[in-house]
Amino acid sequence: MAPRTDRRCPRCNAAIDPSAPFCDQCGNILPATGSTQILPKPSARRSSPLLWVITVTVIGVVIGLVGVVWSRVAQPATVIMLVTSSVPTTIPTATAAAVASVSTPNAPSPVLASACLVPDVIGLDQGAAEGLIARAGLQPVKSTAYNSSVPIGAVISQDPSSGTRISPCKGDVTVIISSGNIPTNPTVIPVPTQIPPTSASPLIGLIPFRSPGDATVLNPAFEWQRGSSEASNYELPQDSNSLTVISGPGTSSGGGSVPVVRYLVEGDFETQVKVTITPHGNFQGGCLSLTPFQGNSFLRLCRISINGQFIWLQGMPGGGGGSALLNETVYVDDTVYFKIVRRGSIFNIFYSLSGSNWVLFRKDYISDLPKDLKIELAVGSSTNEGVIGQFFDFAVMQK
Repeated sequence: MAPRTDRRCPRCNAAIDPSAPFCDQCGNILPATGSTQILPKPSARRSSPLLWVITVTVIGVVIGLVGVVWSRVAQPATVIMLVTSSVPTTIPTATAAAVASVSTPNAPSPVLASACLVPDVIGLDQGAAEGLIARAGLQPVKSTAYNSSVPIGAVISQDPSSGTRISPCKGDVTVIISSGNIPTNPTVIPVPTQIPPTSASPLIGLIPFRSPGDATVLNPAFEWQRGSSEASNYELPQDSNSLTVISGPGTSSGGGSVPVVRYLVEGDFETQVKVTITPHGNFQGGCLSLTPFQGNSFLRLCRISINGQFIWLQGMPGGGGGSALLNETVYVDDTVYFKIVRRGSIFNIFYSLSGSNWVLFRKDYISDLPKDLKIELAVGSSTNEGVIGQFFDFAVMQK
């Protein structure tokens, strides 16, 4: 029997049984060779190598599946985000086709806005104003006016006003473009106070508004058009040769929306009328106009309110291109006399405060208006409230 020798653990120096395979104190393995090895405590368990292999394999499969799903779903979504971004981006054809192929089949189709707001373009130059109106989904319509306080080419005023809600989103927005200062001062020319009346022809002299057979109805020589507002109407006062025209809200000088009384004339003539109107908002006025039976050309003389009280002369040729402000002058009185004289294609336009000393407002204006015309007496209001105008002593003298 071999002699017993004391044996100690090389790690914790505890006395151990020489035949024990490990130290009872720290769990250190004691191989027969005498070398030592640190073991975990008896309660600890070691992982199986096979379990590690299975775990790594499953993780790899999951990562692979996630990558495939991401490449098929997340990538097109990213491309769509780039396409709809406000930053300009060039998309290859193949990528664009891929985007189209993965688009949601039940996605709603784009729908145009059913309503829009009129932009504020006052003070902008013509190009910028028209572009802003067009981008809002509306149609810009240009007119011009002399204005000493607004630079040439800038917008003086607009109709409808900014912030107006239009539903559906379509229609015209009229912008008045500044033409700068009025180039010349008007010339005062004394002329006879009255056009001599005559009974030889209904086209000569004073034309009564009331019917000769029934003073309660309009003379059949006139044609009445109510316009777009149901509130528009006319009245025939009994105490004078006058016509009262009541314009409802939302009427303007174009598009047949204003209430108007028409009288037919042909060839050379001279016409005169007294107009009284008290506007209480912008784009309200009373006018003496000449229009053809067909086409859009016109010649229009108005007492109007647009950021002040004015007399305006507007014209538009038969070829279109928009109306032009032919002359403008400040005029603050509520009553004005208008007169237009035609000789062939040449028109001379006058106004007067009293009906005696006439101001030559536009001399020898050449127009392509046809031989047969309609003389129109109109009252309009582009605001949300109506306006009343009166016409007195309408006269026509055929030349």
